[in-house]
Amino acid sequence: MRRMDRTTLAEFLGDAVVYRNLTPLDPRLPRYAELADRAGLPPDIAPRKSDPGYARVVAELVRSAARLCGTSGSVERILFVGDTRGNDATAFGRLCAEGGWPGIGFIGCEELAEPAAWEAWKDGDRVLLLATRWRLLDEIDSFCGARGFPIDARTAVLIDLDKTAIGARGRNDRAVDRARIDAIQRTAEELLGSAPGWDDCRALYDRLNRAEFHRVTADSQDVVAAICLAIVGGMIPPEAVGEDGLANDLCERFGGADRRIGSIPGPVGDILLHCRSGGDAGVSPEFGAFRRNEYEATIRRMGRLPDGVSRERLLAEEITITEEVRAAALRWRDRGVTLLGLSDKPDAASLPADALAAAGYRPLHRTEARVIGGAD
Repeated sequence: MRRMDRTTLAEFLGDAVVYRNLTPLDPRLPRYAELADRAGLPPDIAPRKSDPGYARVVAELVRSAARLCGTSGSVERILFVGDTRGNDATAFGRLCAEGGWPGIGFIGCEELAEPAAWEAWKDGDRVLLLATRWRLLDEIDSFCGARGFPIDARTAVLIDLDKTAIGARGRNDRAVDRARIDAIQRTAEELLGSAPGWDDCRALYDRLNRAEFHRVTADSQDVVAAICLAIVGGMIPPEAVGEDGLANDLCERFGGADRRIGSIPGPVGDILLHCRSGGDAGVSPEFGAFRRNEYEATIRRMGRLPDGVSRERLLAEEITITEEVRAAALRWRDRGVTLLGLSDKPDAASLPADALAAAGYRPLHRTEARVIGGAD
């Protein structure tokens, strides 16, 4: 096992981190309203990673960050590191097209049942690498160099945070999900007066988080959490969650759902009504109580276990920084690349509220966590 003590994402990203509102935490970079104006988008609602407008805003941000790095905004190529073949790969392709940049995208997942390899997909001057080990990121420099794609001061490197830089997919992502389940339970206790059992909540969350439910949830954790609470709170029947996923029209399974959903108070009802009306789940109402609890639950799972615990327990219970991503980012930073960290988490799940900040809590990217690499 490769393991070091602790560090933070800020070690290699600084404050060049962008959460869901697309306003960088580095005050030297433009806020979303300015970026949206440059991109010709409304200034009030930031697009999600799955939306076409997201690439337009991030392209403007890349140019601004490059100027801050002293390259006069002259980015010539994009390297993207993520974990999903859906949102990450789509955002990568759109970003390259938006900026007119060639690009290489690395999509990692620890799939130990498969040989250590990557599958390359080429589309014009873009290459997407689907890797079965995170350690294959060590080989990306030679891959890029052999294709006349230097990772240097003319390159912008965009690193996804969730289940990439932390909670590596296939290795440590279940710890991220555990934090979300902890948050759902805490929110249920606050709003309903009692929390579901952990095993029951986990099983329900696991089902709702599957790809076949994305047509309703759009992979939004706010929507997943709202449906979980609606079911455990008896607001909608458990059979609403079928083996084949939620119906496109929620009324099909909810039975009298217009009346029933309309009677659900607060953010849970707002979010379900949004789904029921066919609204874009990408801009569904944020579930603030859940997201605030998610922040605390996430921080509680970073660097808190005692020294000497097993690798298996660390990966199951703690959210760790991915050693391969950290090592590559430090290497690229020393070459003068423009580095940006991207996360689809809202601020409430990423930054401490005032009372917590006063108690010593720090932003997610400045909270210490263990660094763990692959075992093979």
